[in-house]
Amino acid sequence: MNTARNTIMSKFLYQIGCLMACFVFAVPVFSDDENEITGRLTQQLVEDGFENVAVLQAGKELIITYENRRYRDELAAAREVFAGIQAVAREALEVILIPQNRMIPLIAIRAAVNQQRLPANGELSEARLEVNLNPESYWNRIKTLPRANVSTGKLDLVLHPQFNVAFASYNNPVATQFNVAPALQTSLWPGMAFFAQLIIPLQNELEREGDYIRPGLVTINQVLRLPQEVFVSGSLGYFTQERYGLDLDVQKYFFNGRAAIGANFGYTGHASYFKGVWSYSGINHQTMFLNSEMRIPRWDLALRASYGKFLYQDTGWRVDLMRQFREVDFGFFLLRSAAETNTGFYFSVPIFPRKHLAPRRVRIRTADYFSWEYFYKGFPESGTRYQTGNSLNDFMKRLHPDYVNNQIRHSNRWGSLH
Repeated sequence: MNTARNTIMSKFLYQIGCLMACFVFAVPVFSDDENEITGRLTQQLVEDGFENVAVLQAGKELIITYENRRYRDELAAAREVFAGIQAVAREALEVILIPQNRMIPLIAIRAAVNQQRLPANGELSEARLEVNLNPESYWNRIKTLPRANVSTGKLDLVLHPQFNVAFASYNNPVATQFNVAPALQTSLWPGMAFFAQLIIPLQNELEREGDYIRPGLVTINQVLRLPQEVFVSGSLGYFTQERYGLDLDVQKYFFNGRAAIGANFGYTGHASYFKGVWSYSGINHQTMFLNSEMRIPRWDLALRASYGKFLYQDTGWRVDLMRQFREVDFGFFLLRSAAETNTGFYFSVPIFPRKHLAPRRVRIRTADYFSWEYFYKGFPESGTRYQTGNSLNDFMKRLHPDYVNNQIRHSNRWGSLH
């Protein structure tokens, strides 16, 4: 009896031991293979100049987050990431890309790659693409991983071109001004940016102050991403229109970025610099605006409207109609304040080169884009707003979900987006 009982017990313990051995020895083999892919891919992305890189693989799902300050166009950067995946992956994977800006996640690009091989040269069809403004479900799984090639503490010297024009008197119908504005910019912690600009005149036919070297934007900015697609941006420093003080922006997105509402509040004073002397007033002006935006995906068209109190305390509204053509933006606006009606247009075009030097402790590069705005009635005081250089629309780096989808659909492959 005891012998039979011992035999049964021995078989039971043997079976348990076999199951435990299978579990113990199977897991490391699977984990080692994943670690090899994530390690090689991380190294590849860092060598390509990407920052804040983290890679997580769970089975056939691959989550990659990175920050691009190498390529002017974020879609060209994403194409390079997919090409890097092809170089290291041994099988088809479901890939999720999470681009960042200042270590804050922007969107999730999910590519369901179900073929026997990954798409060549980063090629990707729209049918296998899903772009979501809310990356939270993926970001929560990867945000605690250590980052490779951290971006904080690196200093960029960025060269910005500036151009102004005024249609003046009969004797001098066109007056122009050309400047170069080098700027130092860095980030010391997630969401933070420091920007200090110096304006150097090259040619000037406008106001006398334009003949002299003077400060441009000098700001400290902090961006927060809150739940439910809410972004908050706070700026402190010296702005355009010779204003200094505090500015706060809030924006809430709906319907995967197709609509947004927001508000802006500013509390500023006057400050000007001329021939080495600062003149300033106390902080005594408040500006307040309510903003809305609606995007029409088919044409990458954005309709924006704002209403509030302008810099010189006149109230009114402004409506913008803007369209994106790949890396070029072009738009018209209509402005109506208590004092005057004005209209005009603006555009933004890319600046050479499309690929900068890899970020390092100190780097010199050109600005990514040149933007210019024209007012039909010159530069009246009514309807005036200052700029901080920290627009939340710019912070999104053109990565609106519908825009990303359209660029894929209009290109045979991502490689043609350069």
